Amino acid sequence: MSNWVRQKISLKYRLGEFVFFKARFSALVDKVHFTKMPADAIDPPGLAALLSDVDVLFVPSLPAASPLPRLSLIAGAIRYVTLQYDHYYVKVEGTFADYLKKFSSKTRATLNRKVRKFAEFSGGQIEWRSYRGAEDMAEFRRLARVVSEKTYQERLFSAGLPASEEYFEQMKRLAAENRVRAYVLFHKTEPIAYLYCPVEDGVLFYDFVGHDPAFSEWSPGTVLQYLVLEKLFEEGADAMFDFTEGAGPHKALFATDQMPCADVYYFKRNARNYLLVGFHAFLASLSRGITKTTEVLGVKRWLKKLIRSKA
Repeated sequence: MSNWVRQKISLKYRLGEFVFFKARFSALVDKVHFTKMPADAIDPPGLAALLSDVDVLFVPSLPAASPLPRLSLIAGAIRYVTLQYDHYYVKVEGTFADYLKKFSSKTRATLNRKVRKFAEFSGGQIEWRSYRGAEDMAEFRRLARVVSEKTYQERLFSAGLPASEEYFEQMKRLAAENRVRAYVLFHKTEPIAYLYCPVEDGVLFYDFVGHDPAFSEWSPGTVLQYLVLEKLFEEGADAMFDFTEGAGPHKALFATDQMPCADVYYFKRNARNYLLVGFHAFLASLSRGITKTTEVLGVKRWLKKLIRSKA
């Protein structure tokens, strides 16, 4: 089952987290949610016909129980696997109390302690708000941008909540269709963490998130995630919280389920695409080598802290 949507996509050319440039491609993107895709259905049928008037087909989060080769030449296409990971998600079923039972008693105690500690830090009561309607998006964007501008993701990698008017119009359009769940956590009256989730068919997507690093000691990201999930279970209106691509301890902690997935591109065979795909694969391989070297030398965490502090 596929649901191809025509759009422009970008491939980022990066070394580690530093993006040098982006290449743009005309694409067909499969919009079927990964939980509804057949397992290990790697190559889409009718590949040559689908590629007739676009540069690439992109299947995000393709279920792949077995590791896939990074680069393959298949009939009519260059298959390029940019990322393989466990895709984490939360099934919003039952009560929040039922959900908490998935945690060990030690982890539950840790989460409760973090929430309680933040409440005490905030004067006994946690102040946070949710934003859904189109009329709410201006306030949410204003508050979230205050936080986003302080994050290392935005300062170094331009990966915070987009500030463009074009993206703001998109936010308002989705909110008018009841397809946005957005949240801000405050310390007193100061915004210190935000979470922005577009919604599609009852699935919330973990799209943009950030917290003020000055408040890291108080675990604002964890506290906000806990409160958001509690609210979702209480409302019972949405069926899933999707942590999207990539792994991480935060996602693994809160998820109820996971599935091995891969982000797979099928490029049309031509000289431009051979060059761009080959260079992207080279940079990705170099990045992995540098990461492994820093891990062996025991300086990976130190370098991350240094980069983020400089940001």
